[in-house]
Amino acid sequence: MLTHPTLDQMHQLGLAGMARAFAELEANPQSADLSHAEWLGLLLDREVTERYERRLRARLRYARLRHQASVEDVDYRAARVTVGNRRVLVVSIWCLSPSRAKRRSREQGQHGAVVAIAMA
Repeated sequence: MLTHPTLDQMHQLGLAGMARAFAELEANPQSADLSHAEWLGLLLDREVTERYERRLRARLRYARLRHQASVEDVDYRAARVTVGNRRVLVVSIWCLSPSRAKRRSREQGQHGAVVAIAMA
């Protein structure tokens, strides 16, 4: 069997992963023991894996993540925002917003005291 025309056709069809796996299997003497179905399965598995990895690399590049994070880096002991705390958090963010600060400086009085009590 002519190896180079087969590899060229695989590259023309956009099957670069399959072409690499084909070349590796041809060079490996143990691959002679494989059946045709096993050989084809290895080629297809390699192509699928390489396409998935290529898509993942493209998505990560497009995402432009600022930090290299992993699941192991997550601190599960950190305090979580509960339903009760979420209300206080939203009120405090709302109270600290610039548009609210302008209004608060004009109103100064009963409404400011209510917000201060809600934040406490």
